[in-house]
Amino acid sequence: MEVRNRRTSSKARNKSKRTKPGLLSVICILGLALVVLGYTFAQRGAACDKQALREYVVQPGDTLWGIAKDHISQQHDIRVFVKRLQVVNNLSGPIIQPGQSLLLPTP
Repeated sequence: MEVRNRRTSSKARNKSKRTKPGLLSVICILGLALVVLGYTFAQRGAACDKQALREYVVQPGDTLWGIAKDHISQQHDIRVFVKRLQVVNNLSGPIIQPGQSLLLPTP
């Protein structure tokens, strides 16, 4: 009986040795597929965001608040739009200069 147990345990060990590389391959393939899908969807999202932006050249006397007021309807919160202007244009504060190009997101 001991011989039989040894055979069984060695078969079980051989089987686990065979399945580990297969399992590792499946995990790698799934991981790669997730990375490719994530990249694809990120690119589509970036393309959509670029289409939703308009360029505006800052005029003397313009402020972010004034630009926002001129480009959104009263239904939208102007504070949210000003914040989006800052984020989209990588502005650390409200200071803008005449001649500066800003990207205006659609409200």
